[in-house]
Amino acid sequence: MAKRKYDLTGQKIKMFTVLELSNEKDKNGKKKWKCQCECGNIRYILAQDLMREKGQKSCGCNRIQSIREARITHGMSDTRLYDIWIAMKSRCENPKNTNYHHYGGREIKVCNEWREFENFMEWALNNGYTDELSIDRIDVNGDYEPSNCQWVTQKVQMNNTRRTKKLTYDGVTMSLTMWAEEVGISQQTLTQRIKSGWSIDKALTTPTRRNKEKQLKSNYLIWKSNEILGIKFVTSRFRTKNSYYSVSDNKRKNVYSPNLLKRLGVA
Repeated sequence: MAKRKYDLTGQKIKMFTVLELSNEKDKNGKKKWKCQCECGNIRYILAQDLMREKGQKSCGCNRIQSIREARITHGMSDTRLYDIWIAMKSRCENPKNTNYHHYGGREIKVCNEWREFENFMEWALNNGYTDELSIDRIDVNGDYEPSNCQWVTQKVQMNNTRRTKKLTYDGVTMSLTMWAEEVGISQQTLTQRIKSGWSIDKALTTPTRRNKEKQLKSNYLIWKSNEILGIKFVTSRFRTKNSYYSVSDNKRKNVYSPNLLKRLGVA
């Protein structure tokens, strides 16, 4: 039997003390060294795993202890805020993260101050964090740092994302979704108008067929009222424009009598 090139017996390697060469073998027939960890646990390890820099450092007790210490430090490991911090770092630093190409791939980083969770937690709690809000970068090309971050609703965050389609009209820039909500038409309709080559002005200001029908019904109601009361249509439209016209307002201001409202079918 060939003599071994080295004897590790008695040596202290990382957190292990090598006791002896055992009869334990790996699947290739290589013998393992019997080692005792600082915590007292016994492990059987190949020499190459003991010697190489990134090899086994302990029986696993140091990793468990590190996790325990981290939890004791701030006591926030099971909170939503801690999950946000972990996800933020992962997007910027872990190439295996599905969103890495939008963050770390674009050289967006987490600032040094926020490398420690306690600092991030202090900033969050002092800047309006609640469980209903998400972290948002004001400049979508900037880093995660106190001067470039805020807590916002999901809707506002989606409006600010780099991938969101934005429209600028009359000096105001918003996402297509928020413009649809603002002007009272569906997002699908607005999207189709833009894809069809409509100008932004036309797309945002042209009433939909449904809105036109509502307007026609409103005009008919005003016309019938005018016919009964003897009021000019122009006068009625002026009152409408200046917020004088609504069934409830007319009742309060006695513009229409109860009998008239019944005849119109809106009383």
